[in-house]
Amino acid sequence: MLDYAKSGIGGFILFGGELEAARLFVKQLQAAAPLPLFIASDIERGVSQQLNSASPMPCQMAVAAAIKGSGQTALDLLHQNLDSLCTEAAYAGINMPLIPVADVNNIPDNPIICTRAFSDDPLLCADLCVEYVNRIELNGLISCPKHFPGHGSSSVDSHLSLPVIDKSIEDMNKMELIPFKAAVDAGTRSIMAGHLLVPDFDDQPATLSPLVARYLRESLGFRGLIITDALNMSALKSFDKIHVKCLNAGMDILLHPDDPDAAIMELEAGLQSGEVYPDRLDKSCNRIFEIKSKLNMKEVCSPDILCNKNAAESLARLSFSLVRGEWPEDVSDRIVVTAGDEDGISKKIFSRNFKRVISIDDAASLSGSVIIAISTKVAAWRGKSGIDRKTKNKIRTVIKNAKKTAVISFGSPYVLSDFGEADLLAAAYGYEEWIQELFVKHISEGADFFGKLPLNISISGEQG
Repeated sequence: MLDYAKSGIGGFILFGGELEAARLFVKQLQAAAPLPLFIASDIERGVSQQLNSASPMPCQMAVAAAIKGSGQTALDLLHQNLDSLCTEAAYAGINMPLIPVADVNNIPDNPIICTRAFSDDPLLCADLCVEYVNRIELNGLISCPKHFPGHGSSSVDSHLSLPVIDKSIEDMNKMELIPFKAAVDAGTRSIMAGHLLVPDFDDQPATLSPLVARYLRESLGFRGLIITDALNMSALKSFDKIHVKCLNAGMDILLHPDDPDAAIMELEAGLQSGEVYPDRLDKSCNRIFEIKSKLNMKEVCSPDILCNKNAAESLARLSFSLVRGEWPEDVSDRIVVTAGDEDGISKKIFSRNFKRVISIDDAASLSGSVIIAISTKVAAWRGKSGIDRKTKNKIRTVIKNAKKTAVISFGSPYVLSDFGEADLLAAAYGYEEWIQELFVKHISEGADFFGKLPLNISISGEQG
């Protein structure tokens, strides 16, 4: 890595590790580099998403639920959370957090966006994108709304294959493009282009399309950096010379190539052959140099992790949403049934507060009062965000046989749409253990629910 830094590479993307170790390593990289490095990282759910010992943050959909329910109180907490995220990011050396997700999630089964988005409402997405952009830029970091021109209408994970967005530009102007316009107007200094094929724009994926980049520059007036989504993803696997094509298309930064040395050799060969346009390269370099010249490289004091965690918990509590029904005063005698991702629900957490915790596979004959906890992770390369038909049928059987049922979604709230026969439906939005523990504490204390679902969900099999 130090050799790359010394040779003049533009930056690095940070995945995993310990906060203090990452901080020291990034300092070494910066010291070795002839120009300041961009240090990017996917920290949508707080710096702890990548670095141990840092603090978490609720996912974007949880943020939207909290603000819909609690207004200014939640907005103030969001600002505090974003300030905490920026302080911890800067402490670790991250100057380009790859947030916010600007996609409008308008397909319930979207396998890769889902709770990473704020909502299916483009105006709410736009308003909250602006909050993120303003706060991140105010803290001296580079915000990066993604994935232009919009990944929310996709039923395909671009980590696995190339999604096709079969919508007109006119329709996208009324939906997908609204948050990006708002982010540009708010002064974001970078935007990530997605590996998305939108035929009404071009017959090439957005990251390889001069027409998509031109639209961003000319129609939206964007003057900052256009970054590709990670080039190690499978969406572009059938295309050759993607590094040359991305650069010629108008991309300023090529993110996470599979083989950096091969990418550099391809670009050098393209320059020698005339396949890479020198003026196109100069424009990108000038944009990069301008932003790097204004990077705040001052050291940041050690962040107050405990205080930041408390702020994250306060915001998460405001997000918890009752979709239907009223939470009973005492649920300690209920049996908890776990479903969804195999490694999703922590039986240890629930066992501390409930008399019995069993898997959905062993719950068919239950007849008492039951809490069904469903975990659904949204992550790269998984290819899904919900639960399969077999699991749905098992949950329906439990609901039918049990005396009283409460269904809680830890992750995608869309899974609740199939269980209208249940007495109570609630959304916690996050699948992480700290969210599960917080939710159990919340209901054990008999706390009120303030969150409001930031989506339109049609509940099938409604009671009565």
